[in-house]
Amino acid sequence: MDQERPPTPVTDENDVDKLVEHDASESLILPLSRVRKIIKYDSEVSTVREDAVTAIARATELFLEYFLEETYREATSRTRGRVKRLNYNDFSKTVQEIEALHFLAELIPPRTRFGSISAAPNRSLADASSTPVSAAVQEDGKQAAAE
Repeated sequence: MDQERPPTPVTDENDVDKLVEHDASESLILPLSRVRKIIKYDSEVSTVREDAVTAIARATELFLEYFLEETYREATSRTRGRVKRLNYNDFSKTVQEIEALHFLAELIPPRTRFGSISAAPNRSLADASSTPVSAAVQEDGKQAAAE
């Protein structure tokens, strides 16, 4: 005889939260301690709940999965299915081609060949580059160029 087991009653709302958090954090790849550390770099954040850390970690993983899948799809369409590994140019082209990823355009710009930079008349290397030669330092909303 097959009898269905009655559902286990939940006595406390916190028990449900703990079960959900436990299940969600079990399937994560990113270490929650590292995600928490990155969140705390934001000076506007004083404390962060564990469920928020888990949600941010999961959202990050989903975004990375989407970005990798789209990059692979774009690379295979450009190379007629022959992709052994993805490189910087694949990611850069994906950012340029997919509108949802345009917000990454400054972080992952198209690569510029040195020959095309040095061939440009009356331009210094720093002016010709789309990426800064030295990183800009942000402090208290003021931007100061590193020397």
